[in-house]
Amino acid sequence: MKNVADFRNFLSDTVNLNQTRLGQLKTRVTTIKNFIRDSDWEPQISTFVEHGSWAHDTDLPPLVPHS
Repeated sequence: MKNVADFRNFLSDTVNLNQTRLGQLKTRVTTIKNFIRDSDWEPQISTFVEHGSWAHDTDLPPLVPHS
């Protein structure tokens, strides 16, 4: 049994970040990078590497319990 359409809907509706949330992620990452680079914190960070959900532009929002 193939459920390709169902899986695509799951990805687009549940897993993948929409454009608004993707924009928020990029803005927040830039803010954090700039803060760290501008600080006198030791050791100096030479590079940032995307990983996990950040690298894949995915996010699973928390489940809201049903009452």
